[in-house]
Amino acid sequence: MNKQNCTALLKYTFFFIFVFATSSVFAKDTVKANSDLPFRKGTKLLGLSVGASIDNYAGDLRPHPVPAITYDQGFFDNVGIGNIGIGGVAAYKFLREKYNWGNYDQHSGSFYFGLRGTYHFTYFKNRNIKFDPYAGVMLGVKITHSEDSWYKYYYTKAYLAKGFFIGARYVLNERFSAFSELGYNISFVSIGIFANL
Repeated sequence: MNKQNCTALLKYTFFFIFVFATSSVFAKDTVKANSDLPFRKGTKLLGLSVGASIDNYAGDLRPHPVPAITYDQGFFDNVGIGNIGIGGVAAYKFLREKYNWGNYDQHSGSFYFGLRGTYHFTYFKNRNIKFDPYAGVMLGVKITHSEDSWYKYYYTKAYLAKGFFIGARYVLNERFSAFSELGYNISFVSIGIFANL
């Protein structure tokens, strides 16, 4: 990875950390003071996020944004030291290499569709009902399409997609919460907003 790509990667990472930290600090205290957990059986969350991923494309490692839609629903309470959620994710990656000479254009895109299982730790339930740490796994399919104008080829293939991650959600109010995830997943780091359904 060259110096320019490293700089771009650092910018992505620090931007995500800054936004998440800022939203946590300035969140309005609108959640009622009760014993309800931020994630429990019956909780339904729909999230929008953007992540950063690194892929080897055209012989070079480069970071790029990955938008995603995530759903998480609570199904089982009090399983060990946490609650279990089941949901799904849909995401898209796009990489492109365009050269200055001729009309050479090479690009590739991947759609991800997967199931997610999450385990939400309840250790902080008596300390901070706004904080929801969790870990999870993802299993699904990656559909990749690629095109090269020089070699005149186009193909679409499907692959198994899998990953694991850790994350944290901070409740901003009764309707919205901010979250961030880190791991070996569709993107290695992401930040977004969940809405309670």
